[in-house]
Amino acid sequence: MAAFTYRAVDSLGQAQRGVIEASSPLAARRSLRERNLVPIAVAATAGDAPAGRLPQRRARVGAKALAVVTRQLATLVGTDIRIEEALRLVAAGASPAIAELLLNVRGGILDGRSFAAALGEHPAAFPEFYRASVAAGETSGRLDQVLAHLADFVE
Repeated sequence: MAAFTYRAVDSLGQAQRGVIEASSPLAARRSLRERNLVPIAVAATAGDAPAGRLPQRRARVGAKALAVVTRQLATLVGTDIRIEEALRLVAAGASPAIAELLLNVRGGILDGRSFAAALGEHPAAFPEFYRASVAAGETSGRLDQVLAHLADFVE
């Protein structure tokens, strides 16, 4: 499967953009329609990135953006949404740079790495204390609480 970026419109007329995995652009458009989205543009992602992953840039995330993303993840994980789905949902509403970063982290998880290990692939965006705290949250089963505390700390 390949990764495709898309722009689409939902049933409320809201513009949506993101990345979808599919075997072809036609399959990507079909999948978007199944999600009740009207595809506007579908294009293969740049480079030869593995499925579900975008080419990596040395992304830096500002403290405010990191706090917002972390708070959103904490809320979603706290409602028993799996972290890979939470990352996808947060990425859908984020700026293109943040979305790319979150989808790369999600790709790492889908490749079998832990959340902390996937964050470790982006040390410029996620400091060591952040990654270590996430690892502790994963081990203890309290990732939602750890993420909430991290959001407070980063703010």
